[in-house]
Amino acid sequence: MTNMKDVTANGYRRIREELENRGQKVNHKKIQRVMKLHMKKYRSYKGTVGKITPNVLDHFKLELAKYIEYYNNKRIKAKLKGISPI
Repeated sequence: MTNMKDVTANGYRRIREELENRGQKVNHKKIQRVMKLHMKKYRSYKGTVGKITPNVLDHFKLELAKYIEYYNNKRIKAKLKGISPI
C-alpha cells in the first residue's frame, strides 16, 4: 500500500478493511479525506489537437466578390451576346 495509485484505485472501504487487518482502527471519513487530497483531478484538455482551420470568412468574402464580379459583368454580357446593357 505504498504507491498512491494503488491506494486510490481501491475504495475507502477496502483501505479501511486492510488497515483493520493490520491492527489500525481509522474512521472511514478520515480515509476519504486523505484519499481526496491525493487523488488526481480528471483533466480532459489535451491542448491543440488536429489542424487549425483557415479563416473561412475571409475565403467566403473572396469567393463572393469573384461571383459578384462574374454575375454583374460576364454573365450579363454572355446573356446579351456581347451587347452592352446600357
